[in-house]
Amino acid sequence: MHQLPPEVWNQIARETTLASPAARAAFNLPAEKQEQLLENWAKAETQAKTPSWAVIPLQEVMPLMLEAQALSQFKAKHPEFLPALPEVNSPEEAAALMSRERQWSPAQRSTFLQLLQSGQPATRWQQSAKALHASSN
Repeated sequence: MHQLPPEVWNQIARETTLASPAARAAFNLPAEKQEQLLENWAKAETQAKTPSWAVIPLQEVMPLMLEAQALSQFKAKHPEFLPALPEVNSPEEAAALMSRERQWSPAQRSTFLQLLQSGQPATRWQQSAKALHASSN
């Protein structure tokens, strides 16, 4: 979620049908709550013993992967966001993208792929987003 300002995530929520409960909660948060969400999610990942080098990449790629279809629809209407929202349709593509961008070792790429495949970071994102969404209502 670091690649775009919160207002754009809000716009994506308004203009598309989001598939994941995490994105529905996160993308609809006001700007200040989105910042808090990223902090809370990072804390949850740290508590879960996620490697520190993987936390921000998870926050960048998880929305892309879980909402690939909605983001594809959004980019069709708003091509100016194409560079910030690469297409990511699977955990393998997500791991490859992050590995290329960060020049990870094969072991880091494998660890990151396992994290994505476990589904646990998505669950922690959803829990963090729902908690903040509930507190803002």
